[in-house]
Amino acid sequence: MMGKKKLDSKLFYSLCLEDLVPEDHIVRELEKTVDLDFVRDLCKDYYSHTGQPSVDPIVIFKMMLLGYFYGIVSERRLAEDCGLNLAFRWYIGYDFDEPTPHHSVLSKARARFGKKVFEEFFNRILKICVEKGLVKGEKLFADGSLIRANASIKSLIPREDAPIISVSPQEYVKRVFEENPVYPPDDVDNDEIKKHNNDSVGMNGTSLYKANNKDTLQHRDPPRVFRASYRKKHKSNLDYMSKTDPESSYVYRPGMGRKFCYKNHLTVDSHGRVITAVVVTPGAVPEDHVLEELLDKQPVEVKEVCADSQYGSAQNYALCWRRGIKPSIPKRTAPRKKNLLPVEKFVYDSEKDRYICPNGKELRRLTYEKKTRRWHYRPRVKDCRICPLKQSCCPTTQIRSLVRPVEQVYIDKAMKWLQTEKAKSSLKVRSLYIEWIFAEAKTLHGLEKIHYRGLEKATIQGLMTASVQNIKRLVTEIRRNEKALKLFFRWFFKKSTMGTNCIPA
Repeated sequence: MMGKKKLDSKLFYSLCLEDLVPEDHIVRELEKTVDLDFVRDLCKDYYSHTGQPSVDPIVIFKMMLLGYFYGIVSERRLAEDCGLNLAFRWYIGYDFDEPTPHHSVLSKARARFGKKVFEEFFNRILKICVEKGLVKGEKLFADGSLIRANASIKSLIPREDAPIISVSPQEYVKRVFEENPVYPPDDVDNDEIKKHNNDSVGMNGTSLYKANNKDTLQHRDPPRVFRASYRKKHKSNLDYMSKTDPESSYVYRPGMGRKFCYKNHLTVDSHGRVITAVVVTPGAVPEDHVLEELLDKQPVEVKEVCADSQYGSAQNYALCWRRGIKPSIPKRTAPRKKNLLPVEKFVYDSEKDRYICPNGKELRRLTYEKKTRRWHYRPRVKDCRICPLKQSCCPTTQIRSLVRPVEQVYIDKAMKWLQTEKAKSSLKVRSLYIEWIFAEAKTLHGLEKIHYRGLEKATIQGLMTASVQNIKRLVTEIRRNEKALKLFFRWFFKKSTMGTNCIPA
């Protein structure tokens, strides 16, 4: 007989919200894993001591965690689901007959708290991960990934403050010689640069770097300055911006096209796959410029950093070695023309500070680039003119010049480290850690696109997504420990009933 269901409303119901949420539901794991009582201390400065009681800030953060955990990007839908989903109601602490918070509470709280509160929230979650032993600092993986901004390509407009190139060629050449003198400027100690090649530990940075208490590098590679024709053809960020989100960057990538993007920079610990630092920048910011800021945010001492060749700059090598960190980072090299003698064929003489070409001729140190902190080595014109290797060394120019960064000693040390088996194994497994974290964030937690506008709100989304991913690592660790404990007691009582020795070997 075919049954027919008919809903009969009752006048009274005997229900308990606690009984309707399964014991193995993820919200129970979240409630048991992370105690959010510290949220009130983070937010107390943003509330008045008088007036009507507001929505509990713990409820606000719990709603945000649910949204990022389940990939609910719409705050309207999230507020609606918190009223319909019984497990969500139980987690935020609202009974059947209580109206759940309005969706505007979330946007107002995000604007009121700002980036500072969410950074501290991420750090508190990270601290719990460190206490549980999920962060060791033995090996750290760093990388950055582009995230689409909440701006259409149709919002591209010219900048009002775009730089105008109005320098004549003669003035430009004059400025080049003024900025790159034959002899080093006053702020660079020539004697110290000469002996830096024999210094295997590091240089005293009083003359080469700005004097400060931090052991950090103050000089970075300057941004590329393109010609006016190139900027006009390729829509440079110097000349164009988005009308709806001016802080995003106009970026082109093969396969992705031209879009407005932000860039999410992360570091992941190899022990528990925990995200230890988050930095969100406009999409045009190079990845190697952010490594120092990422290392400053680490909760524990780092022994090794592994990244791709985008981080392989002289400044980053010097930064790592000066901090006692081994850089498993391939060197970033420019494409070399075919059938051209490589730089490795030129031998450097550290005593006389010169290069010897394959033909035995000398390349002397002549000019110094202040912006890029590099020395230029050039031979005599007559030596290259009659050289039998000229067609394979410099077929289109009169001479073959070489450049040597001030931090070359750190580059040489890094190249030796990259030849070790430990560094090679780190590079092999790099994508299994950091790329997997980015894939998880984009496919499961809504980080495929920035759903707000502005760099600060984009940073908040990156921090909350990383916090949810770290909480997942905590839940997994607790479940693993509970399972191991159950197996131990099962073995213990089994041995006890058999009358054998109960103490494991």
